[in-house]
Amino acid sequence: FKPGAALLAASTGTDIVPAAIYGTYDMVFGMRQKILIGKPISGVCPEDMRHSKFARQMTAQAQAEVKRLYKELEARYGSCGTYSAEEAEIK
Repeated sequence: FKPGAALLAASTGTDIVPAAIYGTYDMVFGMRQKILIGKPISGVCPEDMRHSKFARQMTAQAQAEVKRLYKELEARYGSCGTYSAEEAEIK
């Protein structure tokens, strides 16, 4: 959730697509990961708003959506132990 990426998206009108990756890498079995992709967040900045302010809003919205997607993956598959949605609340 870097502000520069959101600022670039806001300046060019590019959408941001939130995605949550869940799972671990196992030496024997390889990657056992799942990905859940959310709905695109519009990057079209209103004319009466600065791009930097809009970028901060986009970043917050994307971060909230990724947390929601990750919690959904945890609800489906249980905790994998590498990352928890609760840790995201602390940071």
